[in-house]
Amino acid sequence: MFLRPAGLTGRERIWPAFLELWSESPWIGVGGSGFATGNEITQQFGHAHSLYIEELARSGLIGFVAQFVALGIGVFIAARAAGIGYPGPLAVMVAYFVTGITEPRNNWIEPSATWFLLLLMVLAASAQLAGNRRKRPAISENESLPSSPPV
Repeated sequence: MFLRPAGLTGRERIWPAFLELWSESPWIGVGGSGFATGNEITQQFGHAHSLYIEELARSGLIGFVAQFVALGIGVFIAARAAGIGYPGPLAVMVAYFVTGITEPRNNWIEPSATWFLLLLMVLAASAQLAGNRRKRPAISENESLPSSPPV
């Protein structure tokens, strides 16, 4: 432990190995079984130690884009909630994306703490937005709406 540098702790070998595996099937990926039958490093480690590289290798560009479009919708909802003074869900999601550079593994097929936390953050942000929408005062009969320009 003391003789190795703290840097990327082996990721300088792991990431290229998984990117090489991804290059074999860039559109649809190699799936989890592709890791087990891939090169020596992918067989040894079983995951890429990077959310982004792992999803590219496992699901290809199509799966990667689909996942991150869905996550992007969640970030949009959380950002809107942050805009009205409820930043918690966005902060958790940003932390997830930053730590994803070097570690988090997702398994969208089976329940996991990671995707449950993300889902919970989006639901919390959505609930806050819905609650805020209900609290807005309605326009009374005595108040006038902005007039539209004459046609």
